Amino acid sequence: YGDSGECLTIADPHEAWYFEVLGEGPKKKGGVWAAVRIPDDHVAVSANVCRIGHLDLSDPDHYMASENVRDVARRLGLWDGKSEFSFWRAYAGENYFHEVKNYSTREHFILSQLAPSLCLSDTVEELPLSVRPDSLISPRRVSELLASYYEGTPLSLSCRLDSLAKKGASFADGKNIATFNPWMRPDEINAYAAVLQDSTLRNVRTVSVPWCAYSTVIQCRASLPDSVGGVAWVALDNPGQSPRFPIFSGTKKLPALLATCGQHGYNENTALWRYRRTNRLATVRWDKYRRLLEPQRDYLLQKAEREQDLVTRGLISPTDYTADFFAATIMRWDDLYNTIWDKNWTGF
Repeated sequence: YGDSGECLTIADPHEAWYFEVLGEGPKKKGGVWAAVRIPDDHVAVSANVCRIGHLDLSDPDHYMASENVRDVARRLGLWDGKSEFSFWRAYAGENYFHEVKNYSTREHFILSQLAPSLCLSDTVEELPLSVRPDSLISPRRVSELLASYYEGTPLSLSCRLDSLAKKGASFADGKNIATFNPWMRPDEINAYAAVLQDSTLRNVRTVSVPWCAYSTVIQCRASLPDSVGGVAWVALDNPGQSPRFPIFSGTKKLPALLATCGQHGYNENTALWRYRRTNRLATVRWDKYRRLLEPQRDYLLQKAEREQDLVTRGLISPTDYTADFFAATIMRWDDLYNTIWDKNWTGF
C-alpha cells in the first residue's frame, strides 16, 4: 500500500491477532513479522503506524514473530542487541509525522474515545497496543469512530475556523462557514488561513477521508452458525458520509454494481461512484447537506441492525438480504443526489 510495511488483523469468532510485516532491507528477499493476540476484552487500533513493541516469544499463545526478527534488526543496525527489543522502535522508530511515537492522532483519538478513564497522553513515546474500553462496543460504535473527523474536539478543523471567524471574518455566519467541510484540501485551508490571518491553521489527518475506497467493520459471532455469524459492514467511499450494508459469510452472490472497481475513473455502473458522486456534491455545502446525508446513513445502519434476526433465524437468505439492503442504499443515495441538484439548479 505505498509504504514500507503493513498491518493485518486476523480474527475468527474466538480470537483476534494483530500482525505487522515488512521487508528484510534493500535488495533482500524475505520478510520480518510480529504478531500479538489482542485480549478478548481489549480494543487495538492501527492507522499506518508500526505499533507492536514488547514481544514475549516464550508465550506463543499471545506473541509470535519470524525467526529472524532480532537478527535482521541487529544486522541493519536498528538494534544494539543489548537493550530490550522493541519491534516498533527497531523497524520504524517514528510515526509518519517523524515523531518518535508508536501512534498518531487517529490511534490516540480512538483509544481515548473508548477508554477515557485511562486519560491517555499524546505526549508520550509509546501508547499500549490495546486497551480495555470503559464499556462494551458495537458495530455501530465502531462505525461512528471510523466516520469521525473529530467534531466537537480541539482537533476539529471546524472548531478552529469557528473560533477565528468569530473574531470578525466577513464570510462567516454564526457557527457555519458556507463552503467549509472537514476534508478540505491544503489549498482550501491555506485560503481560509489567509482570510482569517492565521498562518498556523492546518488540517489534522481525520479518521474518515474522501479518498477512501472502502471501509469494513467485520463482526465474528461464535454463538451463530458461520454462514450468518460472520458479517462485514461495508461502506464504499468516505465512511464519514456513506451508508454501510451487510455482507454475510453465507452471502453467495453479490450485486452486479459491486463487480467492477470504480477507483480508476468515473463510472456510474459501479457501486463506488453511486455513493461518491452524492458525497462529493454534498461536500460543496456540507454545513447544509450533512443534514440530509447523516440521518440517512445512521438510519440505514440501525435498520440493518434491527433486521439481523431475519437472517439469523432463516427468514431470508444472506444472499437475498445483502442484495435487497444494498439496493436500498443505492436508491437512497441516488435520491439524495437528485435532491441536491434540484435544490441548487441555480447554483450553490
